[in-house]
Amino acid sequence: MEFEADAGFAEHLDAIDTLSEFRDRFIVPSVDGESVVYLVGNSLGLQPRTAPQILNEEMKLWAEKGVAGHFDQRRPWVDYHTQPGVSMARLVGAQPAEVVVMNTLTINLHLLMISFYQ
Repeated sequence: MEFEADAGFAEHLDAIDTLSEFRDRFIVPSVDGESVVYLVGNSLGLQPRTAPQILNEEMKLWAEKGVAGHFDQRRPWVDYHTQPGVSMARLVGAQPAEVVVMNTLTINLHLLMISFYQ
């Protein structure tokens, strides 16, 4: 396939995009009623449509179980920090025990630099 710089080619690519179904899983901001093109990579990203429901479930669990929510069987909090590491490990070619997802790039760079300057 050869690149063409026109709207028809872009629309064709959109039509054959196997990932296009995922767009509907997120809330896309709008300006004056028009969806925006959201290219902000160093942010929270688009909000998943399921986020409010999941947050409400976690808040209810916290209210009902308090600290015992750490060990609830559905989504235990005690190992939240390891859960994204499994997928990330596959992405970077590491073992899950070698990866933890934490903070932001800015914070992680700060923590890295501070460890050298101490």
